[in-house]
Amino acid sequence: MAEFTRVPFTRADYGELVTRLEAMAEEGYRAFNARIVPDTAAPMLGVRAPALKALAKQIANGDWNGYLLAAQSPRYYEEILLYGLVLGFLKEPTEIVMERVRAFVPRIDNWAVCDSTCMGLKTVAKHREEWGPFLGELLSSENPWAVRMGLVLLLSQCLTSDTVRRILEASGRIKSEHYYVRMANAWLISVCYIKFPHETGPFLQDCPLDDWTFNKALQKITESYRVSQETKAAIKRLKR
Repeated sequence: MAEFTRVPFTRADYGELVTRLEAMAEEGYRAFNARIVPDTAAPMLGVRAPALKALAKQIANGDWNGYLLAAQSPRYYEEILLYGLVLGFLKEPTEIVMERVRAFVPRIDNWAVCDSTCMGLKTVAKHREEWGPFLGELLSSENPWAVRMGLVLLLSQCLTSDTVRRILEASGRIKSEHYYVRMANAWLISVCYIKFPHETGPFLQDCPLDDWTFNKALQKITESYRVSQETKAAIKRLKR
């Protein structure tokens, strides 16, 4: 298929884009994806992630702002996911990307769109200090998907030997009954331990999190091939 780099990007182009997405749909993949992303309200087409990423990169290299303006009333799950992926490919100043991400957050209603968007936002890793207040805004939000986004951005873009202690402190302040927030927090803690066990070990000894999240974090640590059997046995003894 021809590239989708359009300048300007019009509403007619957006209609053509949706038609292309429909043509790329695979029923078998749609059925599989619907099972692992059961919480999205938008119907799925069944377009594979690599194809969506390729389209997102093409769009970001053209009139990306025209695309974002045209993409305000998505029908399909893939339209929402594509929007998030485009944000990750933007080569714009931090304040512009952040503004677009902030506007996108209310559209997120499932873990796949949340996490795929976070993984693509490499600019956060390059400008961590500038993104810091926005991450705090996400983590303190009443919207559970915003909180998950903050947690996944911390583990995917911000986790270093210099930041791990602050990240653990932020993790310990999360209070949520939402399944996907708890799962993200457990995932974050496990990655902290696997990468920085000496810094994370004391946190596990006196962890302020609820038992479910804490125990899930321990489980994820013990499932890692990067943790020795001796260490796994010690971690299991911490279970509440």
